[in-house]
Amino acid sequence: VIVRSIVEGRESGFKPGTAEEKLEPYMDAYHDVVAQLTGKATAFENFIKQGKIVCRSTGILRSLNWRNSVIVFDEIQNANLNELSTVVTRAARGSRIIAIGDSKQDDLIYSKYDTSGLGDFSKIIETIPEYFNIIKFRPEDVLRSGLSKAYTQAYEAFTSAK
Repeated sequence: VIVRSIVEGRESGFKPGTAEEKLEPYMDAYHDVVAQLTGKATAFENFIKQGKIVCRSTGILRSLNWRNSVIVFDEIQNANLNELSTVVTRAARGSRIIAIGDSKQDDLIYSKYDTSGLGDFSKIIETIPEYFNIIKFRPEDVLRSGLSKAYTQAYEAFTSAK
């Protein structure tokens, strides 16, 4: 199960379409990753058709329960605490959650109405270490490219000097 909060970095207005159509642009990265892992360009779409991968927005999770599933909640810095809590409480027996976020990439800073729940969520899960392991990456852990790594390190130095 792949879960995302649908938040944009800049306002682009109302988008028509079904829940799946609205979520589709946020799934591009997963198409690429699954294609790289499997060597098949259409693997992501095939897994969705087979029901092996399910994609959901945090706005449509009430009453769902995922048993014996791996729930990947990505870009959690763009979810408020209520959304984070909703996703965690969807995990039924035999499920695991992988929550991925970067506080420096918070798109909710542009919102007049909402704030990221990542900080509070981190504090909450730190109190139940028997259920959560927290892995924190540093700029030197960047694997994308030399440029990406150098920029991340320079950005960290720049922002910490402010």
